[in-house]
Amino acid sequence: MSDILVIPRGTACICGLDWGINSPGCLGWAACLPDGRMHLIREWKFSGIVDEDIAAGYHQRTKALGLRVRYVACDPSIFFK
Repeated sequence: MSDILVIPRGTACICGLDWGINSPGCLGWAACLPDGRMHLIREWKFSGIVDEDIAAGYHQRTKALGLRVRYVACDPSIFFK
């Protein structure tokens, strides 16, 4: 039995974003597996960078992972600057 989880090509993926106003922020990419479970694929913690760099980092990492993200769920504090 292998310890490696194989995520089928075309599996739906989502992201979660904690903006990190008072502490480091975090973006997490998760696969929605066919059996109803979710698997965290990757996370990125960041601190002290501007909005545009967070957006660019999201796009760069998503492309490098070869994922198509359905949506990004955000911490509501992102909207209250």
